[in-house]
Order: sequence, then structure tokens, then C-alpha cells
Amino acid sequence: MEMSSDGQTVSDWSNFKNDAQANNLRHRDNLLTPGKIGNALSLSGANHRGFLYVPDYPKTEFNELTVSAWIQARSRPRWATIVKNWGTNAWGQFHFGLNEKGYLDAEFMTNDHEKVHITAKDKFPLNSWQHVAFVHKGSEVILYNNGQVIARGKVNGINSHGQLRSLGIGTKISDQDQGQRSVIPGHWDGYLDEVAIFNHALSQEQIHDLYQMANN
Repeated sequence: MEMSSDGQTVSDWSNFKNDAQANNLRHRDNLLTPGKIGNALSLSGANHRGFLYVPDYPKTEFNELTVSAWIQARSRPRWATIVKNWGTNAWGQFHFGLNEKGYLDAEFMTNDHEKVHITAKDKFPLNSWQHVAFVHKGSEVILYNNGQVIARGKVNGINSHGQLRSLGIGTKISDQDQGQRSVIPGHWDGYLDEVAIFNHALSQEQIHDLYQMANN
């Protein structure tokens, strides 16, 4: 992640250049802070209601998807957002964050238009860096924490005809594909680092390598 000189955008380092726009940030100079690897996003939940907004990004079309990130939570807001292509009533492909009870959770819209949750069994820890990821393999989703499998479940693919183009980092986006959701936006309270989306399924070894990379 690289902050622009005017404090308005965070650059996408991939070849797609889907830069994120900084929104509702009172102290843009403090958006980036030392993270797990280089800089991390520093977000303050409902106090500042800051988030990053990506207008569009390439959606997976082949029933496989991986999302990973280094995160640290100061608290567990209801439906706290890591990264989501999901609104209130309009849906996209995935929803990744904490659920209403503070458990790590990934939700998907399947090919048969069923919403499926894969959820951890324990509350997410506070005030420590954690590597989290989900891998959607087409017929199964695997949820990881610190390189270890913590939950898995069966799914029927991932729908490639979502109603939303945009992506919210640190908050849930609105049904109008812009800004935050007005009700229970799920602002992240803590740090987000190394957020990555892969339009294919990483192996368990590759997920473990992403975790180990920051600990060597």
C-alpha cells in the first residue's frame, strides 16, 4: 500500500491499478502506520468512520477466490469489515470480516443464489497481529488463521454476476456502489495490512508461506 502525497488515495501495487480512495478520514496523515510488513492502514471504527473505497476490481469468473490479510483488532464492532464486495440488500461475491458476535467470518453468494457463511469457532483475539485468509475452491471454502485451518464448509461455486462492482476496505459499502452502508456499516477498529485478492485458490502450503513470510 502506498499513500499519495495528497492523502486521498492508496495505490494498488498489482498490474490492475485498482487504487482505493480514502473516505471520511479526519487525520489523513495518520492513515498509514508501521504495520506487520511496511505500513498498515490505521482505522478507528465508529469514532472516525474511515475506510477505503475501490470503485471496481476484476471479479473471479472461475469459482475460485483467495483473500488474505494481516490484521489487528482493537475491538470487535458488529460485522467489522476487513474487505467486502457486499452491500445491505445488493450482493457481490464475498464478505470477509467479523460477524455480529466477533467471530472471523466469510460469506459468499453461490451459483444457486444461496448465501453461505463459513465461521470460526472462537472469538477473534484483540491487540495482536493475526494473519487471516479464506480460500474458495469451487466446492469448498477453507478459513485460515495464522496459517492454520480453523473452519471449512461446502459451497456450490461463487456467483460471477454480482449486483455490486465496488470493494470496501474497512467498511461495508452501500447498495449504490459508493460510500458506506448507512446501517451497521461495520467500520474496522484497528489495523489492516497486506490485503490481497487472488482470483484462484491458493494451497494450504501457500497460505502458510504468506503467514511465515512476515515472521522470518
